Amino acid sequence: MNHFLSLGLTALASVLVVAMPLEASANNKDKDANYSKYKPAFHYGVNLYNNNPNLRFEELNEAELRDAWNKNRGSADLSWEDAREPTRDAYTRLYNERNYPNISPSSGTKPNKQ
Repeated sequence: MNHFLSLGLTALASVLVVAMPLEASANNKDKDANYSKYKPAFHYGVNLYNNNPNLRFEELNEAELRDAWNKNRGSADLSWEDAREPTRDAYTRLYNERNYPNISPSSGTKPNKQ
């Protein structure tokens, strides 16, 4: 059996999101930043999505997200204000991939779930 098939869709999507270069994200303010600086925030977004796959990022409690980031960020040198956008970006990419699988992220189309 193919190793990637055994990972499962969510795990594979997680790998793809965190491997994505920062420059590919249109939502990050600092396009010249080193991806490794934001990698913990991308991972946090993936973990949040895996725990809340039926909610849009905007439906999550911002204060709880900030508190959890500050408590669990480890050695990441990012404030919540700096980590929020890459976290949201990773979360939203996974949410959209699951809920709108026929819309390409590069199409520029912004899905509206009813």
